[in-house]
Amino acid sequence: MLVRNNIQDILPLLPLQETMLNNSIICDDSELYKELNCFTLEKNIDEEKVAMAWNYVVQNNEVLRTVFRWNKLSQPVQIVLREKQVDYEFIDGSGMDEHSFSKYIDELCEQKLQLKINLEENLFGVTLVKKSSTYAVLILMNHHILFDGWSSSIMMSEFVKFYNCLVADKIVKILSKESYSDCVKMITLNRQNYNKLFWKEYLSRSVEGSGVDPIQNGIFRKKSKSIASFQFQERILDEVRKNAYENKISVAVYFYLAWAVLLHKHYQKKDIVYGATFSGRPESMTNCMSLVINTFPLIIHIEDGQKVQDKLLEIQDIINNLQQNRSDYLLEIYQREKELNVISYNTVMVLQNYPIDNKIWNNEIMPITIRKRYYKSAIDLNLSIQFFDHIQFEFEYNSEIYSGSEIDDISKMYIEILENITCCEDIAAVKRNVWKNEMNQNDFKEFDF
Repeated sequence: MLVRNNIQDILPLLPLQETMLNNSIICDDSELYKELNCFTLEKNIDEEKVAMAWNYVVQNNEVLRTVFRWNKLSQPVQIVLREKQVDYEFIDGSGMDEHSFSKYIDELCEQKLQLKINLEENLFGVTLVKKSSTYAVLILMNHHILFDGWSSSIMMSEFVKFYNCLVADKIVKILSKESYSDCVKMITLNRQNYNKLFWKEYLSRSVEGSGVDPIQNGIFRKKSKSIASFQFQERILDEVRKNAYENKISVAVYFYLAWAVLLHKHYQKKDIVYGATFSGRPESMTNCMSLVINTFPLIIHIEDGQKVQDKLLEIQDIINNLQQNRSDYLLEIYQREKELNVISYNTVMVLQNYPIDNKIWNNEIMPITIRKRYYKSAIDLNLSIQFFDHIQFEFEYNSEIYSGSEIDDISKMYIEILENITCCEDIAAVKRNVWKNEMNQNDFKEFDF
């Protein structure tokens, strides 16, 4: 229950928060938008100081003290609380052997994934399972409506700093940073002043299969989720970088086009549409935990006679325009512009290129390694391109629709298309090379989107 004196601010929702809240309300799936990150901790592990450090993190980040309300309101809101203790659970696992401990962690993660997050009460929780003073597992659970990947790095970095201070018996100083409330107000200030001409022209493009409303009741279904990661060959990445530099085109555009060509092959349609997630933080928000991302339909027309160079430039122009309008509320645009068809999609591409503080993992007091992570979206197939120490890609997919071998086939074809984009003059040549290799190798199975 909310206490009036504990309310710090009442804020509108950010663009993607509005979509996630809407989907979470109408979809009966406890795992939807739930994020679970599991870490191994070593060396100096003090469960009380772990709890204290996380309370400092919550104190330092308004978004971790935020809850949502929508019932009997004309517009949903998020409420920032003045004070909130972290939802912290400590479990003593010292009596378990290594095998039993590992099995217990897996079972505990599964149990937590089955618990539905209450968006009105508590959207972030911490569990520490300690096997010994030098070995433990940290489980973080949150709803994605709170923050993005950039924010995750900020949060973990602050936890390490606060914990290290506590262990060293130093005074913990709350870090000076941007206000979440100010960031939300800045982004939402002009929410109704969207670029009407751009969206009307862009969303009116001919798209086969459009017109399905992705927010209608019943469109979402429960699904079994799996994750598979793959590496690019450095040779192919070097060719992409070289080609992009010579043509003055963003490297990201090559990944967008390759995915469009792959979908073109399996949809057998000229008009391809998939979701593309856009980020981009103003300098005033670099240290603020928030959900500063948005997802829009990327509409690409593919024909054999098109030059690869022309298509890359065209996609770059589309991406630039979408990036400039990344703070617009697409659901609100659809509601206001009744003549526009709602464009749906069942795949999404996310480019992850936010900074990561390597001191998180390499700190001497308590080294941290990633053990397991989990995330479920409302989409059956998500492609994430991760631009960190090494560029790699990852599929988050519905395992009731795709088998592991089918995902392997998709990954091989995606790499093959990406490579051919750098050396072929037109789209027809890209398709000829890839489809020829597919038939010769005879190791690609047909898969259905």
